[in-house]
Amino acid sequence: MIDIVGVSKRYGDVRALRHVTLQVASGELVAVLGESGSGKTTLLKLVNRLIDPDAGEIRIDGHPIATTDPVALRRTIGYVIQQAGLFPHWTVARNISTVPRLLGWDAATIRARVDELLAVVGLDGSHRDRYPDQLSGGQRQRVGVARALAARARLLLLDEPFGALDPITRVALQGELRRIHRELALTTIMVTHDMVEALTLADRIVVLYRGEVRQVGTPVELMTRPADDYVARLTSMARHQADAIADVSA
Repeated sequence: MIDIVGVSKRYGDVRALRHVTLQVASGELVAVLGESGSGKTTLLKLVNRLIDPDAGEIRIDGHPIATTDPVALRRTIGYVIQQAGLFPHWTVARNISTVPRLLGWDAATIRARVDELLAVVGLDGSHRDRYPDQLSGGQRQRVGVARALAARARLLLLDEPFGALDPITRVALQGELRRIHRELALTTIMVTHDMVEALTLADRIVVLYRGEVRQVGTPVELMTRPADDYVARLTSMARHQADAIADVSA
């Protein structure tokens, strides 16, 4: 479980987050939704201590992360960014095994874990010795997810992981993410600016606007009971897209 309590963060004169409070239950997939500059990525970086808050506290399973060594903390959290961020001069297998090697796992265990995760993300063993530039965008994102899970992380942070992909690949990977989340019983926080993506994937959605939480709720709650005009505009965009598709299909 993740408890974010009264967290605020500024960058100079820019207020990125203001008094954000959020609880993410174990096994939940929460989407953090908002336009550019709303504080979404800042929130993820606070959870894995790439940055620290100016005020407030974050706890994971009841333990304040401020008392945990940041490097040790990050090795227990899977983190996936847009375009995967793979090391271009390393093979797929070496990319996936980055954290297990840092943790001192033996070679046989690492190899077995790489093979296991390739299967989990839908890639066969022929990919293990390829380099990132030999993969498609969707394959690179799959490797990025495998790398994030390599040290058996139970918490997965995703920062717009599908934003740079073509629509067909994006939809396919969204389905894979939901499957992996369920099969591995992960706790997942996914940042997105796409309301349809959030409605499709998330158990609950957090709407951020200029660093403040506007609403937290299930997809149904946001669609039927938006908390304010801003949330209503976001949900109306999703309805408009659905209506446009229905008109084309009619």
